Amino acid sequence: MSRGGYRPGAGRPKGSKTARMPDAAVEGETPLAFLLALMTDEAQPVEVRMRAAGLALPFMHAKPAAPTKREEVTRLAEDAERGTEWEGLLGLYQPRRVRPVGSG
Repeated sequence: MSRGGYRPGAGRPKGSKTARMPDAAVEGETPLAFLLALMTDEAQPVEVRMRAAGLALPFMHAKPAAPTKREEVTRLAEDAERGTEWEGLLGLYQPRRVRPVGSG
């Protein structure tokens, strides 16, 4: 029994990949374009248009990034003194900017 190399009839048949693709994919219409067209079609019921908008939303707008640990600690520190006598002093505080090493 031989191992490796060419074997007659092995592999995906030629042309099988494009033969099974739907007509819309062959013509270049993307699922996002379909959803946007459905969303803007005023002949469709509002429920269908809302569903299409909800499905297209993640592809149009990115989710906001989660705050980093530093940003979260800074926010907590700023919120901790609100409404106390220290609040006026917090407005005067300017954090010192640290220059990177070698920036002269």
